Amino acid sequence: LGFNSLAWSLMRIATIWFAFYGAGSLIMRIGVMKKHFRLMPSVIPGMLFYIGAAVLLSLSHLLTRRVTSVFIVLGALGGLVAFYPRLKRLFSNFSFRMEHPVIILPVLLAAYILITNLMLAGRPEMNFNDTQVTYMVQPDRWLNDGRMSFLDETVFSAYPMTSEILLLLPSSLAADRVDQLVLGQLFELSMTIGLILFSMMILGFGWKWFPAAMISVTGCSTVLLWCHFAKPDATALFFVTIALTILFKQMMDADHRSDLSAFPIMGLALTSKFTVYIALVPFIIMYIHLIYRYKLNKYYILSSISLLILLPLIFVIRSAVHTGTFFYHIAPFRFLTRTRWLMPDVELTYLTFSDKSSDFFPSVGFFQNIWHHLGTWNSSLFLLLGGYILTVKRRYLAERTLILTGIAVYV
Repeated sequence: LGFNSLAWSLMRIATIWFAFYGAGSLIMRIGVMKKHFRLMPSVIPGMLFYIGAAVLLSLSHLLTRRVTSVFIVLGALGGLVAFYPRLKRLFSNFSFRMEHPVIILPVLLAAYILITNLMLAGRPEMNFNDTQVTYMVQPDRWLNDGRMSFLDETVFSAYPMTSEILLLLPSSLAADRVDQLVLGQLFELSMTIGLILFSMMILGFGWKWFPAAMISVTGCSTVLLWCHFAKPDATALFFVTIALTILFKQMMDADHRSDLSAFPIMGLALTSKFTVYIALVPFIIMYIHLIYRYKLNKYYILSSISLLILLPLIFVIRSAVHTGTFFYHIAPFRFLTRTRWLMPDVELTYLTFSDKSSDFFPSVGFFQNIWHHLGTWNSSLFLLLGGYILTVKRRYLAERTLILTGIAVYV
């Protein structure tokens, strides 16, 4: 758990991201990608490539640690080669002028928050049950068996999602189960860092805005709490944020009005975590506004909807084939569920104890909830409100109000 261990873990996480970038850079050279997916970050096609590769390796029973890690290293080598020219241009164009010493303060604060977050994620969370019951168990078992399969002892495995498949990559590079847990935590935390960088790049902000964005997201207590665990929350947040950012860019820039990048990315989000489906509320609001504003044609509407539902459809059909229900373990029509997948009845005492509104838990008033909300979302909520106030007299006020409303509904 020392510095050398953390550095080695971060190096392996960086290897995975370079692998994403290497595979994604090749895919983005395809003509149709250049034409219709200009706003898509290169790492996301790379993620899709490795998800597809994991499925193919699973079908051939070759989804082992050795084979998977070799695929990652090969992709990372390609990523380093592809990234070097971009890194060279970045440093040649980079300029830093210290107009006032105070400008260094947000940079130092962002660096401090980032380092402490990495140190937290680099410590194995042994007291959090979810990762040790299902989220890290699935990749471990799959790599042991050489294929992906449903696990009888955990209902969540009946709907394998993109987050668990992506966690196969850090798991394959782990030396043991504790190391696997640490790599899973750092990988998920890297998703929160990645969503900041890619969102800022999509919006075209300069590097001077990065410290404020880094502070507002990584400095948020709730984001840090749930996104440093080796569970799907950070992956879902990554895809949702990128998808909404791309739609926002399209609303602000008519040159990108027909871009289709947001829809497969939102599809990835929908297959990362069940609760992400509520994010469709702001997504659909922005999508409808985009269609009416630019009067987009039927071809765009059909293509976008198809890309949105394609990946979730693959997962739900697979779930239905095995369990009889599309969103197992959530089965509103119990009679459709196959007998071997029916969940046993749980004692009333346990159900009552699990219900936060039951007498086991103290009641909380409305204003107490508001205070708790402000305390846990702290910096990000205040910066969101401050940024909105600063734009009141500028153009696109209606669009910003629409987006703010959607975000409020989602939160």
